[in-house]
Amino acid sequence: MSAASLKQFQEQQAILQRQYAARALKDADQMEMLLDNFEQGQPHVLVELRHLAHRLAGGSGVFGLGQLTQPALDLEHSIDNCEEETQIRAKTTALADHIRQAAMNKS
Repeated sequence: MSAASLKQFQEQQAILQRQYAARALKDADQMEMLLDNFEQGQPHVLVELRHLAHRLAGGSGVFGLGQLTQPALDLEHSIDNCEEETQIRAKTTALADHIRQAAMNKS
């Protein structure tokens, strides 16, 4: 691979990482909204919350945000294991905080 091709690849990769970080930020907001709905007696939103965590666990490493993988897995497992609401809240908040920190580092 030529130096020019490598540079073009790296630039494209950086663009994709920034786009993923922006999407993850939206996911963080969505997760917090879902958590509020869950706490207001809508347990069905846990399915969507789990889906977001699962997607983040799988995609974050691919897009250079590997630090999100474990917190996303923690939340996903918490939901799968029907942990208490306080545990789900803590893990959702932790993941949202990790997302915001990672996104700031990518901008």
